[in-house]
Amino acid sequence: MPSDYDEIKKDVNQLKDSIQELKLEAVRAQAKVDAIRKSVAEAEKAIEKLDTTKVSVVAFNPIQKITYGVIGSILVAFLAALISLVIIPTEKKQYKPQEHLLTRPEVQYETKNRVPSP
Repeated sequence: MPSDYDEIKKDVNQLKDSIQELKLEAVRAQAKVDAIRKSVAEAEKAIEKLDTTKVSVVAFNPIQKITYGVIGSILVAFLAALISLVIIPTEKKQYKPQEHLLTRPEVQYETKNRVPSP
């Protein structure tokens, strides 16, 4: 019987040691959890600080001026073409082949009061 008693005592001692190890692991895990909570809180504060921080974009002025100039000239050319199509319609006169060489339609001569030549 002493052998059973010794085995039980040995088992109890092992269980006590295991419980002590588990308690130490629990304390270590709790320390890790506290460190994680602290880092999460710091990260949340950093995120809140980023929300209030304004970010501005600095434009490169020469490129901006060139871009605006190109776009402006394209728009001016488009508007000029549109105006020339709508407001300034031109009439093209249709001539028969070689008619323009024989007569000048824009000049009209009066022949009523002319004196015949001898």
